[in-house]
Amino acid sequence: MGFDSNDPLSTAVRELQQVFPDRSLEIERVDVDASGYLQLTATSSAGERWFTHDDRGLIEQKPLTDSELPLSGKLSNGHLGMWRTLSYRPGRRIVIEASHQGHITVLKGYRRKKSTRATMNHRIAEEAMERGAFQVPRLVRHEHELETIVFDRIEGEPFHLDESAVESCFRIGAKLAVFQQHPRAVELRTFSPRDEIGVIDAWRRKVLAGAGGLPRGWREVRDELDAALDRLLEPELGLCHRDLHDGQFLLVDGRPALLDFDLLCQADVALDPGNLLAHFSLRTLQGFRGADEHSMRACGEALIDGLDRQQDDAFWSRLRFYQASSFLRLALVYRLRPKWSKLSESLVELGKRCLEDQVRIG
Repeated sequence: MGFDSNDPLSTAVRELQQVFPDRSLEIERVDVDASGYLQLTATSSAGERWFTHDDRGLIEQKPLTDSELPLSGKLSNGHLGMWRTLSYRPGRRIVIEASHQGHITVLKGYRRKKSTRATMNHRIAEEAMERGAFQVPRLVRHEHELETIVFDRIEGEPFHLDESAVESCFRIGAKLAVFQQHPRAVELRTFSPRDEIGVIDAWRRKVLAGAGGLPRGWREVRDELDAALDRLLEPELGLCHRDLHDGQFLLVDGRPALLDFDLLCQADVALDPGNLLAHFSLRTLQGFRGADEHSMRACGEALIDGLDRQQDDAFWSRLRFYQASSFLRLALVYRLRPKWSKLSESLVELGKRCLEDQVRIG
């Protein structure tokens, strides 16, 4: 799948190449906003830069001038001293690292009326940690007027999916089992299998608006997912991260710490491991974080061993459903990433295999 047509993404790529003809910027992430316009994150040796592509063409977005994020105003006034941007999603969220008198904190700024829920989610995650689940960043304070939550920075190493990660994956599985049993999950919104399909269909609309076409075979497997939903067994509900992938973990003295609880909810306990396993396969296709077929399989088996679900056929059937839904979503997400768009059809095929396996288990 090339980018040589007149769809918005292809046009944005060409315009970016015209502005930066030395190819110093590479598009890393693409989203489509509610108006159908592209939001692009590009990387270079100097860091990330952010662009919107709309009827006016390619427009660079600056974190300091984002009127939708109250934290941006404080940054622009120079009130935080030394700081650097860790991530930014125009109009939605900014994460910075700030240093004051040798103490480093992480500030996560939201658009209006979004930080209170994020604060509650993080406090629930901290309570789960106290019960023996993952280490999480310590919440320092909630700055309500700035729609910002402040954490202590966790010092740790990135999680790499190579052969050395097998023991860590077992620990992740065991700690995830504890995390899922936290009783305050019942206070959170329940995220259903139908909601999961709704997320996929939202991405379908984004891809059609941004790239003009879906990956080959995607529609057929999406239809099969509907049939799988009809035969899906009753969910077993628990605390759910809902964005669980390898990038959400740090290893602190070999122990897994977990980040980012914006999507925390109550959902089927098969959802998080299904999504994580799908990302293991994605990293293998990318050759990323040391992943290959052997390490991916060993890490996946260790994760399930940690969960202690090896003999639970009902869990396995639901796990395959959520793996399939994750693959279909990832096929769309990466269809919008020029560097990795060629992987989309392989991800669709992996989703199809998961649904076939679910039928055999059922």
